[in-house]
Amino acid sequence: MRIKTQLTILFISAILTVLAFAVSMVTTEKAIDRAIVHSRQAYNLAHKVSVLHRVASELTQDNYIRVEKQWDIVMRDLQNDLESQPHRAEKFTEHLKVEETKANFAFREAVLAYKNGGLQLFGGDYRKAQYFSRTHLALILNNLVATANDMAQDSYEYIDKIRSDRTTILSAIGIINILFITVWLSFFWRTIMNPLRKLLKAIQVVSTGDLSHRVQVDHDAGDMHTLINSFNDMLNRLQTLTVSRKRLLDATENERSRIGRELHDGISQTLVGARYKLEMLTNSNINQEKQRDAVLSHLAQAELEIQSIVKDLHPAMLEDLGLVEALRWFGKNNSNGSNINLAFGLTEQEIPHELHIPIYRIVQEATNNAQRHGNALNIHIQMNRQIDTINLFIEDDGKGFTPSRAKLGNGLVNIRERVANEGGELTIDSSPGRGCSIIASFSAIRE
Repeated sequence: MRIKTQLTILFISAILTVLAFAVSMVTTEKAIDRAIVHSRQAYNLAHKVSVLHRVASELTQDNYIRVEKQWDIVMRDLQNDLESQPHRAEKFTEHLKVEETKANFAFREAVLAYKNGGLQLFGGDYRKAQYFSRTHLALILNNLVATANDMAQDSYEYIDKIRSDRTTILSAIGIINILFITVWLSFFWRTIMNPLRKLLKAIQVVSTGDLSHRVQVDHDAGDMHTLINSFNDMLNRLQTLTVSRKRLLDATENERSRIGRELHDGISQTLVGARYKLEMLTNSNINQEKQRDAVLSHLAQAELEIQSIVKDLHPAMLEDLGLVEALRWFGKNNSNGSNINLAFGLTEQEIPHELHIPIYRIVQEATNNAQRHGNALNIHIQMNRQIDTINLFIEDDGKGFTPSRAKLGNGLVNIRERVANEGGELTIDSSPGRGCSIIASFSAIRE
């Protein structure tokens, strides 16, 4: 999994956790606020019932008309409050309405007793009628107060339940979040930190000069896997470059030795022979004309040998005639038992000057490899241009090889480096017994 994906998941989980906490807090606070309002309404009902109780206690035979008016005012407020109770308090509201009806009926009976002087109740005993009416009304009002208190108590119990549920929910969210972070940290440590520690350790080892060390990964770790593979590929290229530089130094020394031997065994001996012939010209008994011809022959041979060495070092044809003619000359003078076929599907003007030496050296290296190591009888060299791309094809019928095993040998490193230095693309296709095919592509657009 990529690092960006992991961080995105962590960021989203953090946002979701904060949102869950916020939603839980806001929701429970609103529910608590509503429960508090319901509780206040319940206590307000109890207060109005207590007012009814006080009003009823003032009832006498002399003021029953005034008290009845006060009772009606308070009773209307109580009825309005009962109608506005929330749905959750329905079980209390229905009971309150029943008790309210009973209280209202009892009050009307008490008013009637005072109005008639108690003649119809208890055999006209006024005191008994007064006591019964007040006691009956007081019991009903007490039931009303008790029910209102129960409704208020229920609201507070509901608040406690909401708070308890909120604590449970927040605790569950916290535990889930902790478990998620623990799992994420474990995964992050396994896929990011462990490979990163291996990479840092490898860098320390490589900094000591050991380019053979490689970082091993047990599984695909996303970006870290890509980073480690890139690091290993870089070490492979550095190791190849190191070997290539060593081979380049060795090749330089070998070339110096070859030039030295050619100068010593060829040109030096020829010049010594020419000097010897010149010394013999001082002897009058020797045919001077014959000795002069021998000296000129030696000097001509030395000139040819010098030209051959110079052409190997840097073919003058590249500067004088261009790449196409230089390759034709190379194919004609370096067959070494092979049949070299050349085909060009482009003109000299279409080849950028910067590609002359690299392409010439690639052809030279590939041809030498095919002849020396592949024992090729036929070598086909073709070059063409497709829009803004120069394509070079070199194919032989030699014994072939396995490219992965020949990565550091047979001059392939030199070919790869020349193609890479020019920003080109190289394809090598070969297998034992079926020759080798090399395709190098270069951009024809040069800054």
